[in-house]
Amino acid sequence: MTALRVPLLTSLLALFLLPATPGVALADCSSGNQSHKLKIKVKDDQCVERVLKASDDADADEVRVCEGDTVSWSFSGQKKSIVFEGEHPFDWPGPDSGYQKGKIEGKVRDGAARDGQQTSYKYSVTVEGQACVFDPKIIVVPR
Repeated sequence: MTALRVPLLTSLLALFLLPATPGVALADCSSGNQSHKLKIKVKDDQCVERVLKASDDADADEVRVCEGDTVSWSFSGQKKSIVFEGEHPFDWPGPDSGYQKGKIEGKVRDGAARDGQQTSYKYSVTVEGQACVFDPKIIVVPR
């Protein structure tokens, strides 16, 4: 009986501590579609330095969203494009966002959480054709 208690206790602790772990934000898909506002911070050469949450300037290297949510990136300077490695989670008609000035927006499409599982999509930001950002991610959580 004791051998069963340790794994069970460990599992319960992980369940309750995970949402409180810094840097891990779980998407709440039960409250309807949400809007996630991000901003692209650029360096003097207009290359991307960081992607931030618009609400509090926290790093947005990893953003958890739900199918049906809207994600928007705001920025200044030259036109930019959001480009994903392979498949992307948005309702865009093409393989990327296309070049936009000031704001890029996309609605997370149904089925973006593949096989009903949390699915990660890496992307980069291009500035006038030059890719110049690390590898932030959009993580789609199923409803």
